[in-house]
Amino acid sequence: MEFLTQGERVRKIRKMLKWMTQSINKILDSISFFKLTFCIT
Repeated sequence: MEFLTQGERVRKIRKMLKWMTQSINKILDSISFFKLTFCIT
């Protein structure tokens, strides 16, 4: 049982890390986009 719960925990952590990296990538993309538009204008 404990091994199963540990696996679930690892899965949750991996899912959270994936979500965090995705959101960070989105934020970086928007920041670079704003920088591009700002430099153009």
